[in-house]
Amino acid sequence: MKKALVVVVACVTVPWLALLGLVVVFTSSALADERTSCSSSSAVDLQGRRGADLAAAAAAGAGFTGPDLVIAVAVAGAESSYDPVVRNSIGASGLWQILERAHPDLFARYDWRDPAQNAQMAQAVWQAAKRSWTPWTTFTSGAYRGHLLEAQAAVSALGGAANESSSSSVTMVRDTPTIAAGSDAGSPPVCPPAAGGLPPAPRPFVGPDGYVDDPTSSGRITRRMLHVYEEVDRAFGGWPWGVGCWDPHAWNPTSDHPKGKACDFAVGRIGEYPTVTQRADGWRLARWLQVNAAALDLAYIIWDGRIWSVARTSDGWRPYNGGGIYDVGTPTGRHADHVHASQR
Repeated sequence: MKKALVVVVACVTVPWLALLGLVVVFTSSALADERTSCSSSSAVDLQGRRGADLAAAAAAGAGFTGPDLVIAVAVAGAESSYDPVVRNSIGASGLWQILERAHPDLFARYDWRDPAQNAQMAQAVWQAAKRSWTPWTTFTSGAYRGHLLEAQAAVSALGGAANESSSSSVTMVRDTPTIAAGSDAGSPPVCPPAAGGLPPAPRPFVGPDGYVDDPTSSGRITRRMLHVYEEVDRAFGGWPWGVGCWDPHAWNPTSDHPKGKACDFAVGRIGEYPTVTQRADGWRLARWLQVNAAALDLAYIIWDGRIWSVARTSDGWRPYNGGGIYDVGTPTGRHADHVHASQR
């Protein structure tokens, strides 16, 4: 019996994929076998945090400590009133109001709307200024001082470790994947789980191939692609936010979807950037697909602004540029709201 999937047609980069999400929590451990290492850390979940508490947790996770952690929170309060998605008319964005025209490289590597990533952007600007807050006008004008009391309270609430002058023990899941050295040097790593922390490997495909009804649409997909769909369902106990496989994809003549050789696994709500926890869940699936690419006969995987392919395995997860078709400035075009898997 076909599994029901809620699909809403919307005018976004991937029109068919507008799936309503349910939240489920998975655990994540460090990736052990990429060519660059992941630092081991405990995660700070930013969900449910508001105002100065949100800024404090994000800033601590980005590496701010001691007095600079307090200043970071106060600056965020003065810059954005702790609104993580505010963007002004000149392109200053997020909690720390990072200016896009001054730092296009940071906007290419990070999602400014995500508090954790905006904090990483602020850390990069601060470091480039030789660990100075002078790039922020609210610091040089003294406006940040009006937020110091709430900033100190928020930092104190994190625990004593966040106040140490040495490196903070309060860290969070990083939101850029570990990739091969040289392909995007400087991006802070997210650590996709090692093979040992993933669900069981898929069962082998039993041929022959051919076309069968797609359980996610009115179209047809290959039996091999159905095998991928079924094995993800088995390994993860059902994918919580829904799956879409066959689709005409008229705007992309090279797409594997109308060939019945691709599936998209929604992460959170389509059209929106995922939470830190949801992003970790997406990486858990992407890593599982990567590890089992040979068994699933996969050609490539796209997720979270990155692409991994069998043809360039040694390059790891590379930056994804949209192929001239998708707008990577949007959650869907960036593939930040769904994991795409294509077969050979």
